[in-house]
Amino acid sequence: YEDMWKSSIDKLNSFENNGASKWAEYLETCAAFLDCGLPNFIEEKLDLGSFQNFVWEALRDGLKRWPLQPHSSMLNSLFTSPKMCALASFQDLYVGLEPSENSGQIGGGVFRKTAPAVFGLLAALELHPNNEKAGVFAPIGGFRQVAESMQNLCIECGVKFYFETTVTCVAEDGVY
Repeated sequence: YEDMWKSSIDKLNSFENNGASKWAEYLETCAAFLDCGLPNFIEEKLDLGSFQNFVWEALRDGLKRWPLQPHSSMLNSLFTSPKMCALASFQDLYVGLEPSENSGQIGGGVFRKTAPAVFGLLAALELHPNNEKAGVFAPIGGFRQVAESMQNLCIECGVKFYFETTVTCVAEDGVY
């Protein structure tokens, strides 16, 4: 494990000067976004204690980490390497948003198709080494297994499947 950790640090530092320490700082910011965002906005369970670190991260360094700016704006203020920016923003694509600022849009596009910086919480969820909630999980047998298991469950419950059939009507009593 130590060899892998050292190799990761060396790789980040090869992208830019102090890349590993900049990455660690970025993940701390993302962890604060996650620690506040998950309970308060996703689970809708008020956690006032999480706001202190969230606000600190949002305001520090002259608002470089402001969570409602375009994600790319925050990343460009923290990293000089395009590779580091890409590494820190690929999760935005998971939710169908662009990480890059759109200067022709109000707020850089965060009200339309541009991911806000707070979406860095996805990086914390996946990659933060000290986050108990961290990790990427996949179903045993792959994602195809999820569909096959759902189909089997449906069949057990009496659902009928028709493949290679044209649907001509959807009604309250069935699909024809």
